[in-house]
Amino acid sequence: DATSYQTKKQVEDTCRAMLASYQADRLIYQEYRESESQEARQWARQAQMRANRTASAYNHYILQNSFVWAGNVPEDIAEQLEYIEGSD
Repeated sequence: DATSYQTKKQVEDTCRAMLASYQADRLIYQEYRESESQEARQWARQAQMRANRTASAYNHYILQNSFVWAGNVPEDIAEQLEYIEGSD
């Protein structure tokens, strides 16, 4: 039981950290994607790439660790992250 709890806690903590990173980059992308500044649009593209990398890693991590929740995923943990499509 102690091992099970530690595994579940580690997986949940990792998911929450990845979610926070994804959300931060998604917000940066939304903020700057239509900026008049070329530099700000570049920030948006970089944030988009980071968010999509995080989404890919997160989705893979969820698949690998789905056994931890046995179908009972906590409400604050997404079962999948969507990729941010470019607006170019």
